[in-house]
Amino acid sequence: MFVFRKGRKQHRNNVQLGKFGRHRSNLWTYPGVNIRGIIPKGDKQTRLLGVTPLIESGKVAIPKNAPWLATFQHEVILFPKGKHDDQVDSLSQFLIWLGEPVATAMSGTVI
Repeated sequence: MFVFRKGRKQHRNNVQLGKFGRHRSNLWTYPGVNIRGIIPKGDKQTRLLGVTPLIESGKVAIPKNAPWLATFQHEVILFPKGKHDDQVDSLSQFLIWLGEPVATAMSGTVI
């Protein structure tokens, strides 16, 4: 697993925890890397179904040209019966995370 940080802007890297809540790497030990371990709720199909309205409404932008695009599209089309499903699962978990409320440090309120 690789986690990269670009620039000095605040960022967040979500890493799925293992079956028993343990992280899959030692990323927590590196200074300056903002990692949040997550334990997904439900199975991969259920998670994708939960964010399908966002995708179908056109609120998710996918680049028209990217070196990974053909592989990603192939995986999405074959889901859930394809051999691979990690990119689909990453997409659904990202969209779920994006919809979570964020607490602000200044006010302590949720926006």
